[in-house]
Amino acid sequence: MGIFAEIRNKTGSLFDKSCNNTGSLIKKKIEKVCVVCEKTYTPVLGMEKRQKYCGATCRSQYHKRGMVKQFNPHMTPQYLASVSLEELRHVCTRCKKEKNRSEFYLKEKCSKRTGLQIRISWCKECMKENSSKWAVANKEKTETKRLKRQYGITREDFNKMLKEQGGTCRICKKAGQHFRNGRPLPLNVDHNHETGKVRGLLCINCNSGLGKFGDSVDSLKEAIKYLDETDGNI
Repeated sequence: MGIFAEIRNKTGSLFDKSCNNTGSLIKKKIEKVCVVCEKTYTPVLGMEKRQKYCGATCRSQYHKRGMVKQFNPHMTPQYLASVSLEELRHVCTRCKKEKNRSEFYLKEKCSKRTGLQIRISWCKECMKENSSKWAVANKEKTETKRLKRQYGITREDFNKMLKEQGGTCRICKKAGQHFRNGRPLPLNVDHNHETGKVRGLLCINCNSGLGKFGDSVDSLKEAIKYLDETDGNI
């Protein structure tokens, strides 16, 4: 009986050790705070250090614009300036000059790798110069886009109204009375500011006059009455 008891004791001790070792492999559940919604959550096993959000919704919000930069402050130019480090510099792909990051236009989207907003490869100076050259070389396209954007009319609609008015202002019946750099200014498109409906083409004086009176018919009538009662000559 002594031999069997000894075997039983050794077997039991081995079993206890195996249970203890197995138990040590089972990690304790830890809780973290989500960087987006600030709620407590339990990260996925093996992702305790890397996981920063509680679920798919917060994950998508975390990787949207500004969020990565917000939670990686060591990569932002503001942080670099606060610790007296030099501002980040980049090389413009057009002029080949190295300039500060503030001299580049930034997109709304952020880089997941660095946390910084993605920049345009051309610097601001090159972008402005290129835009100016394009506007000079494509005056017709620029004016067509402006008419469509501001008033919802095409260049053909503008030319049709100009022809119907005889090339003159619809109120004062004058044309070419205002000049800039030796060239007559084109007539302005007058529209109703409440409805957005185009009313006609006016010179800069008549268009400004209506704006000063707030497009008010009563105010204009009172102005005519005032001129009649005083020394006005209508």
